[in-house]
Amino acid sequence: MRLRSWRAFLVVALAGGLLLMGLQLPPSHPVTFDFWLGFVGSILLALFAGVIGWQRPESRGARLLCLVLIASVFAVALAPWNFLRGGETLQLAAWASAALIAPLAPLFFTYYADTFGTDTPLRRRFVTAQYALAVPSVLVALAPIVARLWHSIAPGFALEAAVTNPALDLQFLVAFVASILAIRASHGDDRQRILWATIASAPYIVASVFAGWPGVPDEIGNVALLLWPIGLAYAALRGKLLDVAFAVNRAAVFTIVSAIVLVLFVAFEWFLAEWVKPIGHDADLVLSLGFALVLGISTRLIHHRVDHVIDKVIFRKRNADLAALRSFAQEAPFITNREVLIARTVATVRAHTDASSAAVVPDGGPEENDPAMVALRARRVPVDPSALKSALDGDLALPMSAGATFLGALVCGAKTEGDGYAPDEIAALAAIAGGVAEALLILRGGGEYVALLERIAAGQERILDALRVTR
Repeated sequence: MRLRSWRAFLVVALAGGLLLMGLQLPPSHPVTFDFWLGFVGSILLALFAGVIGWQRPESRGARLLCLVLIASVFAVALAPWNFLRGGETLQLAAWASAALIAPLAPLFFTYYADTFGTDTPLRRRFVTAQYALAVPSVLVALAPIVARLWHSIAPGFALEAAVTNPALDLQFLVAFVASILAIRASHGDDRQRILWATIASAPYIVASVFAGWPGVPDEIGNVALLLWPIGLAYAALRGKLLDVAFAVNRAAVFTIVSAIVLVLFVAFEWFLAEWVKPIGHDADLVLSLGFALVLGISTRLIHHRVDHVIDKVIFRKRNADLAALRSFAQEAPFITNREVLIARTVATVRAHTDASSAAVVPDGGPEENDPAMVALRARRVPVDPSALKSALDGDLALPMSAGATFLGALVCGAKTEGDGYAPDEIAALAAIAGGVAEALLILRGGGEYVALLERIAAGQERILDALRVTR
């Protein structure tokens, strides 16, 4: 699925899910505390799906996890007891939709787990098992509708079977076992990511298996639904499940700026009520207009200051890494030894971008006609070697060019944490590539000058030898 199509689908899906949840207010059944827990959990789950789907659309794992969350949100939002006010037709339509969507959550989670680690025949069988279980899961969930419309099934038995739905329970168990197999088959950072995703999703999976069974409280599902997005958020930050630094930054800035504006507004309203309104309406109106004007002008300044503080407090290391990259970009042209230049470039890139590898690939070598090298030579913009079916081992290749001279590429491998390269990181790396190109051009020019002097000296020596012979 292309990125634009994926993002369009994501917007439509999340808007539809939030609309369905909005239609449940006020609730059509007696309000309980656990209902609000589930309702808030569904909202948070939809928002988390939006964050990971929008920020990492190029990652198959992120897309699958997003689909897991969207399917879960729709399965909960379309529960028939949420549409009691809409009549039998709406209730049956919601029930049928939920029956078709609910099996997708464990199916997508199994596919998500399958993206980690080495593929084995046993793991492929678990994916096949999901399809085999999805059919009876849908049929059992649709049984109450059939019983109500055609009376071919005992209504009580059909409803009890749909509430427990052993086939759907088995789907969730298969998904959980598939994630355990993925943990065993993975290594390094991949293992950490699937481990954290499994830990975060375990309460919801367990609740989905046991909810509806005799003796199990109904509240378990709503509580697990609230814990799921909280667990995923913790996994994203602590377990490095996904790169959500930018989203966290924007959310923190937006929240703090909104809180400051709200506090200022409340304080000003209190000031008007206590001190100004007794004086007269005209003074109240003038001060209100003046405050609105000052607050509107100051909002940008408040946003800038809050953004600056958040960057300093939460993203100190990231800013320090960017500063180190930019500093080396300025120093690179003044390094006078080629081996030292390349060694320092590789060490700096790996230390301050968390890249798994880094390499300086000169132009004119074996990779001269590699698709990525040709693209860099022609366009002089960063490219993704894997997208061009290049033999260069890396996720990002940057052109090393000084003026009109193309001298090679700076190739950065995938990050060890699985994150992508941010725009400001790419800009800093591009500056390093340009600085290294300048140094290489100077060194090459110096070498050519020395070689010219050596050739001149050798020619002079031959002339002197000839003159000595003629004497």
